[in-house]
Amino acid sequence: MNIPLAKLIPWKGSKAQLMWAIQSLMPIHYNKLVDVFGGSGCVTLNLQTPRGVLRIYNDLDSNLYNMMYCVREKPVSVITELKYMQNSREEFETMLRALKDKDFAGKNLAEELELTQISFPPAQAEEISAMLMQRAIPPDAQRAAMFFLLHNLSYNGLGTEFAALDRDWDRFEHQITRCARILQHIPMENRSYKDILSKHDALDTVFYCDPPYLGAEKYGVPFYRSDHQELHDMLVTRKSFVIVSYNKKDEIKELYNDFFIFEVDRPNSMSKKKEDRYEEYIMTNYDPSMFAPQISFFNNYDNGKKACTLVHTPQYPLKEK
Repeated sequence: MNIPLAKLIPWKGSKAQLMWAIQSLMPIHYNKLVDVFGGSGCVTLNLQTPRGVLRIYNDLDSNLYNMMYCVREKPVSVITELKYMQNSREEFETMLRALKDKDFAGKNLAEELELTQISFPPAQAEEISAMLMQRAIPPDAQRAAMFFLLHNLSYNGLGTEFAALDRDWDRFEHQITRCARILQHIPMENRSYKDILSKHDALDTVFYCDPPYLGAEKYGVPFYRSDHQELHDMLVTRKSFVIVSYNKKDEIKELYNDFFIFEVDRPNSMSKKKEDRYEEYIMTNYDPSMFAPQISFFNNYDNGKKACTLVHTPQYPLKEK
C-alpha cells in the first residue's frame, strides 16, 4: 500500500508529482541533504534518505519559514489558532492583508526604536535596537495558521483568491501533527540561496535546488532573471552533489549544458484540460548511472506511465568519483 505524501499546503511548483524521479536520481552515499528552495517542504518531508543523514530545510520567504518552524516547534498552538479562524471571504481577505504586513508582529517597532534612541546612551541604544529588530517578526503560530489556511482554502492553492472550500479540521490536524513528527530533528534556515550554498558545501552533501522557474519568478521573495545565471554559476563550483529542477525551456538546457539533464512530466494542475501535462527538467552535476542505484544499469528510469529520460550528457561531468 502506498503511503500518501506528507504535506502541509498546496504549493505552486510542488514536487509531489515528481518525488519518484528525484528519489531515483539521488546518490547512494551522502551525509547531508540541503533543500535550498524548500517551499512547502515536500522534498524535505518526503525524500527517503539513508540512516543518519542530516536534512536541512531552507527558504527565504519569511511566511513559509515561519509556518514550517511553528509546525515543528508548537504544532498544538497552530492547530488551536486554526480552530478560531472562520471560513468566509471576509476572514480570508483579512488574513491576506495581515500576512502582507511586513511588520505583522511589531506594529509599534518604529516608535520603540525612536524611544530607545532618546532614552539610552548610544552604545546601549544600539544593543537594544538590535534586539528589537531581531524580535520584530518572531516565529508566530497565528501567522503560521493564517498562511496554512489561506493556501488550503484558496483557488489552486495559491493563497490569493478565496475558493469557498470546505474545511476538514481532522485532515488539517493530521497533516500538521504528522509533519511535526517528521520535522522534529530537521534544522531550518531562512537565508538566501547564495548564503546556503556557501555555508553547507562539502563533498558528502546533496544540494537539492528547486528555484523559481524561468518566466515564473513572481514568488514571495524577489528572484530576478539574473539569478538564474548566478545560481548556475555557483552550482558549477560546488564540491557537493547537486540536483536542480526547472521548467523545460531551451534557455535552461543551454544554461545547464554542463549537467546531466533528464526530462520528466507531470499532470498540469494549473490547466483546465484534463490530460494536459507539464514538462520539466531534473539536472545533476554527477552521472546518476555511477552514483544512483536506481539508474545503475539504464540511462533512463521507466516505471510504467512514469519516465525519467536522459536528454543531455555533458562532455565532462562536474563531479566524479
